[in-house]
This record gives sequence, structure tokens and C-alpha cells, in this order.
Amino acid sequence: MAAFGFPGQAPPGGHFAYMQAGNLLPRMDRTDTLLQLADANGLTQGFSGGPVVDEVTGLVLGMATAITAPDGHQRGLGTAYATPAEVLRGVWPGLSALEVCPYRGLEPFTDQDARWFHGRDAVVERVLSVPADRRRVLLLGPSGSGKSSLVQAGVLPALAAGRVPGAENWLPVYARPGRDLLAELEHAGLPGATTEGIVAAARTRLTGSPGQRVLLVVDQFEEVLTADAHGGPERARDALAELADAVRDASHLIRVVLVLRDDFQARLAARAPALTEAIEPATYRRPWPILCGNGWTVEPVVGVHVAVATA
Repeated sequence: MAAFGFPGQAPPGGHFAYMQAGNLLPRMDRTDTLLQLADANGLTQGFSGGPVVDEVTGLVLGMATAITAPDGHQRGLGTAYATPAEVLRGVWPGLSALEVCPYRGLEPFTDQDARWFHGRDAVVERVLSVPADRRRVLLLGPSGSGKSSLVQAGVLPALAAGRVPGAENWLPVYARPGRDLLAELEHAGLPGATTEGIVAAARTRLTGSPGQRVLLVVDQFEEVLTADAHGGPERARDALAELADAVRDASHLIRVVLVLRDDFQARLAARAPALTEAIEPATYRRPWPILCGNGWTVEPVVGVHVAVATA
């Protein structure tokens, strides 16, 4: 379990404390119950009134209420108490039990989590601002920096909403390379990619749909550059050549977004110089202003109709 608070020793934005849940105990006046917390040495002054959260489900189990003082032998450290959520709802009926957690923790955001994805507006706008005549973007960043979340929960929903003129009519094809990128693109909605190639498959897919474009998004693109993981060097070469053709296609039917770990950039340049040359002008790399202001902490809970008080 975890709690969030603003103790004196924490950074200005507060920090977490971690603990284990114990049993429910009656208060001495028997009016309600308390949840005992163990191994809660990090729960100090400054956490009172803060939420106590189940790290597995992401749900709030109660409110930090008290910490115990050690005895004369310095025993009893690490014991604390929380007021259970059920008790809080009895005091304030307006509190509702929502089986929804707007925070993803270490899990990546997907398009289904777009309403919880906040605080990255500047980065999303930067990607959307790529001139239309370039038609491609290479997103670079360290592993775990939020690249996949940015694309799935930020960029793609913004395009679907028409924040780039005409983009609401684009056909998104999102895939990870896995063992065979072209096969994965077929499964993602581009039939014929393995037999006809990406460009020809896109033309076939758009037949009868004037004005539409294919938005090709390849996440974790570094998988193509690891030959053993990508079905061997020949399959990798085929995939890289097809992507280079897609980026340079004169028909302008395809928009390409590649998401790559930055430590693979040199390998990409060595293995696919034509693709690198074509996509280099539209490369964005960290550091990104991934978290801007307090939107990333406040806006998700607003999305589940929780009132927020700020100091």
C-alpha cells in the first residue's frame, strides 16, 4: 500500500510512503473502525488526511489518520492507522465508490486511457506541429520515458479529434514489430503488407476512400534492429526497406510515426541509411517536458468527478 503526503522532509511536491495493510480495529468509543497499517515508518507528520491506496488495484482504501509513538524501548515503530473508505462514506455520503483508477502507475497508457493522460500537452503539440509535407516523425527517448504512452494516449486521440486538419479521416495502423513487422501490420489492419509491400497495401486499403490517408505507427521500433528477435536479418532488411519506401512515397497516402529508444539511433543509421536520411528532419528526442504543471496529478481525478482543493 502507499500514501501520499507533504512532510517537511519531502520535496515541494510531496512524496510517497509505503506500508502493509493490517486488520480492521474498533475505535475505543466503538463508533467506527480503523485500519491498522504495519511497516509504516515512512508515514510521518504531513500525511494526515492523505489517501491510502492499494497499489495492486489503485483504489483508495482509506485516509491516513494517526501514527503511534514508540514505547520507552523504541518498540512499536512503524504502526499507523487509517480511517477506512466505508467510514468516510458514512460521514460524507457524497463520496462514491468508483471501481476506476485514473492513475496507471508504471503501466503504459493506451488509447483507452486517453482521458487520464494529462500534463504532456506541450509534447503532443510539438509532435502535431510537424509540417504536413514531411509526413513522418521519429520519436526518440530512453526506455521507460513515456514514448508509447505519448503516442497511444496523446497523439493518436488528438489526431482522431481533428487537431490536425483532415487527420480525423486518417486510418490508424498501430503495431509493434515483434518477430515480423510486415505480418504485424497485416494483423493491425493493413492486409497485403507481407506480399505486396506497405505502399501497395496502403493504396489497396484506401481504394474507394478519397481524401483518406494511412497513419502508420510502429512502436518499439528497435525490435526491427535486433535481428535475432525479428526473424533474422533478411526479414529485418525487408521491413526497413519497406518503411523507407513508405516514408518517401510520392503519393502522400501514408503518414509514418516511428517510436525508437534513443540508444538504437546509431544502429538505425548503420542498418537503414536511406530511412534515416528520409526521417531525420522530423526527429524529436528527449528531454521532453513530459510532465507540465500539476495537470498530470490533478486532471485525472477531475475526470472521475472528484473535487480537488488546491492550496
